[in-house]
Amino acid sequence: MEKKVGTRTPATELHASHHLLSIAIGTNFGFEKVFVRENSSAEAARQLVQDFVETLVEISDSWHNFFPNYFKEAVEKLENIVAEAKKKTEKRRFKGMLNKLVKHLKMNVYGFNSARFDLPVLVPYLLPIISKYDSKLSVIKKSCSYFLIENRKMAFRDVLNFSVPISLAGYLKQNSTEQTKSIWPYTFYNSVEEIKCSDHFPSHECFYSDLRQSNVSVEEYNENLNLFIQKKTENPSYSMLDWLKRYNLLDVTPLSHAINTSFSNFHKVFGMDPSSSLSLPGFAQNWYF
Repeated sequence: MEKKVGTRTPATELHASHHLLSIAIGTNFGFEKVFVRENSSAEAARQLVQDFVETLVEISDSWHNFFPNYFKEAVEKLENIVAEAKKKTEKRRFKGMLNKLVKHLKMNVYGFNSARFDLPVLVPYLLPIISKYDSKLSVIKKSCSYFLIENRKMAFRDVLNFSVPISLAGYLKQNSTEQTKSIWPYTFYNSVEEIKCSDHFPSHECFYSDLRQSNVSVEEYNENLNLFIQKKTENPSYSMLDWLKRYNLLDVTPLSHAINTSFSNFHKVFGMDPSSSLSLPGFAQNWYF
């Protein structure tokens, strides 16, 4: 949710603050799930992230079951070699191989512009929770953005680090993925409770964005209004909470397919997996050498 603030300091002007409302998971293997905050309490926000991380851990564990046993055997063998190596050069060499293999087996959790937008909102809840699963936590921060957050099980990354500056719509189009547009009134609701009780579609004025200084077009509004009415006719209990879940999934599921296409193209052209690097410059350097 976006809440108006309007405070000023000599250096900055704070227009609005973001508050955690919902999280969605979309994949290219058919799994989708949306998590919505139960209420406006801080505990509800923590529980939301807890449920999100638990689901990611389940996905990661089931994903690793598809790996052949020789991957696990290779990791164990390299760990033993590193532990027993007496020469520093030998230890360094095999430790480098071990780190590359472990990184390759790690599940990447990608967001779009998440380094600057999503992760700063999630971090106060996310870091303590994922630390419980693995105390070996690594965080790389660049200015106000989170470049990488990872433990030995998963890594939170921004797909924009592997792309030129582009909008989500542009990224999807670039990677031959269809986008179904939807709208959400970011500043209209003041609490989760309001959204849960809202069984009608807000007026066109409610979709105005103070930050962008613009509103959605009348045509786009009417198209979404008619769709909401249609869903309400089919299911009388349909509410703005259901619309929120739909809105979330329309972003993340197409994105997962676009990432798959983009990374497959990288691999096809350069013969390397982009996720083995932290960003596009790093990928170019690794490929060059």
